[in-house]
Amino acid sequence: MIKRVNRKRKKEETMANSEMEKKTQDPRQQNEGMHNQERAGPEPVESGMCSREDAGSETKKEGKHNKAKHEDE
Repeated sequence: MIKRVNRKRKKEETMANSEMEKKTQDPRQQNEGMHNQERAGPEPVESGMCSREDAGSETKKEGKHNKAKHEDE
């Protein structure tokens, strides 16, 4: 009886360990894949440039508004 219990525990532990390894490996692989796509693919870079240009124009507008407020004061 004792041997059977030990075997069941070992099986459960190995199953749990393999599941944990899969969970830890999946996000790492997904993150690495995303980074590789961003580095290699020109499309994400182009979209990034567009968003940066938009953000830059917004900050410039805010800067102008701030300067106008300071001049009035």
